[in-house]
Amino acid sequence: MVDRREELALSRIRLQHGLTPQVTMLLGIALLSAATFYMVQPFFVIYFREALGFSVSQSGLLVALPFLPAILFGLLGGYISDRIGVLRSYTLGLLIYGLSVGAISFLNQFIYILILMIVSGFAVSVMSGGIQSVITLVSVSEHRARLQNYLYWINNVGALLGLLVASELLRAGHSNVPIILLGVTRVAMFLLFASLFWKRISSEKMRHEARPSARSLMVPVFKAALSDKALLLTTLSVFLLTVMESQLDSTIPLYFTEHFSNGVVLFGPIVAITTVMVVIGQPIALRLFSYKDATIVFSIGALCTGGGLALGGMVGSVWSWVVGMVLYSIGEALWAIKLNDQLSSLPTEGNTALYFATFATAQNLSFFIGISLGSLVYHSVQASVLFGSMIVIAVIVSVSFALAFKIHQESTVSMNAVKNDYGS
Repeated sequence: MVDRREELALSRIRLQHGLTPQVTMLLGIALLSAATFYMVQPFFVIYFREALGFSVSQSGLLVALPFLPAILFGLLGGYISDRIGVLRSYTLGLLIYGLSVGAISFLNQFIYILILMIVSGFAVSVMSGGIQSVITLVSVSEHRARLQNYLYWINNVGALLGLLVASELLRAGHSNVPIILLGVTRVAMFLLFASLFWKRISSEKMRHEARPSARSLMVPVFKAALSDKALLLTTLSVFLLTVMESQLDSTIPLYFTEHFSNGVVLFGPIVAITTVMVVIGQPIALRLFSYKDATIVFSIGALCTGGGLALGGMVGSVWSWVVGMVLYSIGEALWAIKLNDQLSSLPTEGNTALYFATFATAQNLSFFIGISLGSLVYHSVQASVLFGSMIVIAVIVSVSFALAFKIHQESTVSMNAVKNDYGS
């Protein structure tokens, strides 16, 4: 029987083998992508309001608008990406997104910026599952779960770096420099991808030309995806987890500004605490709980996240929010490692981008609802009721994930049995 030390040594060897030069390059690109994105996205409202002088409603519309095409055409974008090639569509999306967002930094008329924000939303739908799909494409199956966890961790590191650099050095929200950097970075990533994966992109083109027409394949592909119960239940888990996460961008800032005299000053450090704790906690959780029961670890994490929000909102003191956000962060570090394992194992051959686009669409829909309806819901019910409901959501998430995990495991065992029978 392999002891714990041998198990960890084998795990490190497997990870080293998985970190090929291409994969390492992709993880570096992911860090740069996340950092530049978070230099801009959280400050867009301030930029439109303060630097360009748009009204509150106009600024809110511009920020929310890109979510609509990403939601409406996300699944279609994933399907098309699988048909024409994940690398081709992602590379094209980088160029369109970089040019559209970068151009915003040189404009000050509402209508032109509105059009470019819509275009950026379409670019997101073309990019489908994004770099998650690309990582899956260029790595072998035994490394994908861990690499998806590293990708999740890198996104949080990038978010922390982007927020700090933008707020401390680049006058984010009052200067167009971060927006220019975002645009230039995406165009540079387009050029890098085009050169790094030129042979793969060309081979994708040849495979596409040899396939039947996309129209004849669309109906059976979507039917197969909609009949995949593990996919649908996992997507529900992603949606509800994002509902809880979206409170940080919608209702919690409102709560702090209305309940504490120095709410804005308090909110920033508390959010920073959550990000730092997730960045520190996820690698620890990955080391300690990788081989533990997935449904138990995930459920504990989801309940900690929901319980942290409930503790802060129902008690209502500064310290209850500090403790609640610490609990929230510990929960995210736990459920994230098991969710990423599940996300990496679900996509079927030829439909990688469609599956990751399904998860991304669920996230976009949840954030859009949170941003556009968060204040309305907050002022319609008591804060204690709203934040207390996060416990109920956490329970539903846990049940949904457990069912998805069980169905997927049974399906995997069944498929392996069929392959063994066929092979024998």
